[in-house]
Amino acid sequence: MNTAVAPLMPSAVRLQLVSPTRVLPTRPGWLYEPKLDGCRVLLGKDGSTVQVRVRGGGLVQRELPEVVESVYQLRAEHVVLDGELVVVDGSGEVDFDAACARLRSPVGPPVQVFVFDLLALDEEDLRERPLRERKALLGRVMGAGDAVLKPVHFIEGTPERLVESAKELGFEGVIAKYTGAPYQGGRTPLWRKLILRRPEKGWRVEESTRPRARH
Repeated sequence: MNTAVAPLMPSAVRLQLVSPTRVLPTRPGWLYEPKLDGCRVLLGKDGSTVQVRVRGGGLVQRELPEVVESVYQLRAEHVVLDGELVVVDGSGEVDFDAACARLRSPVGPPVQVFVFDLLALDEEDLRERPLRERKALLGRVMGAGDAVLKPVHFIEGTPERLVESAKELGFEGVIAKYTGAPYQGGRTPLWRKLILRRPEKGWRVEESTRPRARH
């Protein structure tokens, strides 16, 4: 009897979600990342199979051939990545509506995926490992990234400098993550989001094939 367990892929992952906060934690053990105004995606590769899954559960790899190609080109035979899909317009602004439209059609502006977590590598499920270890492994897997897949840069220590930079660049907010925690599905206080600006067109409720809410 074959009892081998299939490698983890995006369709089997329950996303970890952020909790809103008015004040970012500043105690030791936290890191800070910019929050881009995009669509949450999980990317998976197992040999020649690539999956791209959105928060609502739909698989959209047919709509995102450039993302599929970049994931396929990763040197790892098996990998699962968590990130944010964005479209940057001609003025350098992040266009949330254009990102959502690309989840429904392969025709449209180019996308980029900013990757912030590594959930599986070479048939090992990494979700029980602390974030600091997953970040270190992510750096080895992605390096500097390419034109489509880009690692999210983070800082440790205090968040003030990142908050000011995020305001100047027009980012949606800043996320604080506890580096000693495993990846936990659902909303958790171990990931906290400080909103810096409200999107001009307000919050959206998305269809099941795309994110129903932001990060």
